[in-house]
Amino acid sequence: MVNRKHKKSYKHIYVADYDGSNEQLLVSTPTVNVTPRWNNDPANPLIFYSEHTNENVRLMVADMKGRRRIVSNFDGLNMLSSYSFFVF
Repeated sequence: MVNRKHKKSYKHIYVADYDGSNEQLLVSTPTVNVTPRWNNDPANPLIFYSEHTNENVRLMVADMKGRRRIVSNFDGLNMLSSYSFFVF
């Protein structure tokens, strides 16, 4: 995760090639985003991460176009994702 000046005090998740080139912004939110994890499907790459809100920590997923959705939003901690446990 990298915090850049796209929006002041926003937190960002980027992806890039192994050498740091072709940087692409995937997630930009005012919340803290931690523990990003890749799924294991190269045909449909997704990043799962934990997003800290005022109420709880929820599990999120983002595709390579930056489309995000909530995977888990229960009370308590929803974090440290492992793609192999999810069924879509």
